[in-house]
Amino acid sequence: MRILLLFFTIIFTLGCGKKNKPVTTTNAIEGKQEIKEKAYHSDSLAENILGKRISIQYTVPAIGIRDIIALQFEKDKSIIIAVKKDSKLSPDGGNYSYEVVDKEVQIISSNDKNLEVKFSSVTPMIGDKIMMNLGGEDLFEGKITRVEKAKKFDVDVKLLAVTTFDKDSVNLQDLTEKDGIFYDPESSEPFSGKAFTLDPLFGQRKSSEGKILNGKTEGLWIHWHMNGEKLGEQNYKDGKLHGKQRSWFDSSSGDRWMSDEVTYNNGKEVEGSHKFFNRKGQQVKSMTEALR
Repeated sequence: MRILLLFFTIIFTLGCGKKNKPVTTTNAIEGKQEIKEKAYHSDSLAENILGKRISIQYTVPAIGIRDIIALQFEKDKSIIIAVKKDSKLSPDGGNYSYEVVDKEVQIISSNDKNLEVKFSSVTPMIGDKIMMNLGGEDLFEGKITRVEKAKKFDVDVKLLAVTTFDKDSVNLQDLTEKDGIFYDPESSEPFSGKAFTLDPLFGQRKSSEGKILNGKTEGLWIHWHMNGEKLGEQNYKDGKLHGKQRSWFDSSSGDRWMSDEVTYNNGKEVEGSHKFFNRKGQQVKSMTEALR
């Protein structure tokens, strides 16, 4: 559940390669590794990533949960962002531009949210570490797992984004928040009603939805991953976590399951209530075992 709480906090609110060293791309073919090498001929990151797809394995801070994201730098200087969907990489369907400064790529989304990707070298190579940052806040660190020519994605469809909004629901960002209380900006009274949040980077997607009562989160809030799958459920009472909290995990093989469940009482975790489950639904002793 700490995974869930860390992710929701973000929603609500470096191995170095040498210049001109060959970059290695690895492809698994019938259990063997095929090695391809391509030399860099520039000291400019902007030139070296043009026409490349760079896959990054990232880790959620302090938790150890791993996932894959791919950045494809098209020759027209646009960028495609792809995330894992059913064990394959699929474009997210967003429109992005990017700028390069030294070893940093600034990715600009349609809602003007900037995602910073900090490379450790101007010649990105497998094993190099990167850091991703959103609005000045570190999201996660990761490492490059593939560097290859830009090409058509295996799944040439948009992800199943959560974009349906209740007509009576309001964007939480449109409310005024003070001391943990959400106010209606027109009446200046504590807000009551349905509310949703948008993904901090991919603004066209709903990332969570629930209810606000007298300015505080109340009842069930559902959260979604960027690929449209349910990420978790949180229950609130008077603005505090109360009741069962659940999170789901998507594995690299395409399987997904409820990985953990914990009970809160008036904002505090009930001792001994945190349970972990593996992909077979069997209770295990730790999150590490649950995610194997």
